[in-house]
Amino acid sequence: MIKFTIIKNETDFNYRMERVATPVFVLDEVWLNPQSIMQIRPAPHYKKLLSEGCFPKDLKEEHDFSLITVNNGSHTETYVAIGNHSFIARRVENAFKGTKDLLKG
Repeated sequence: MIKFTIIKNETDFNYRMERVATPVFVLDEVWLNPQSIMQIRPAPHYKKLLSEGCFPKDLKEEHDFSLITVNNGSHTETYVAIGNHSFIARRVENAFKGTKDLLKG
């Protein structure tokens, strides 16, 4: 399992107040099984939200963001992780080092 720091959107989505709702983002942690990670890709649009001051004050302007898509059985979930996509990919690869896989067939 790998621990990631993620951004959670906790905005109150009232359909009548949708256009005037103030976005609320918080930091959270999630442990992910590296075998269930399907995709890692950059999320540059979150960098813009950071520069607009929508994220907690703990984050610096230098932070990058990535989208991690995980397969959870019959559905997929996407998390917004703090970190460059290549850094996150290296962490996932390092989780597999030292494991031996048998080829089926």
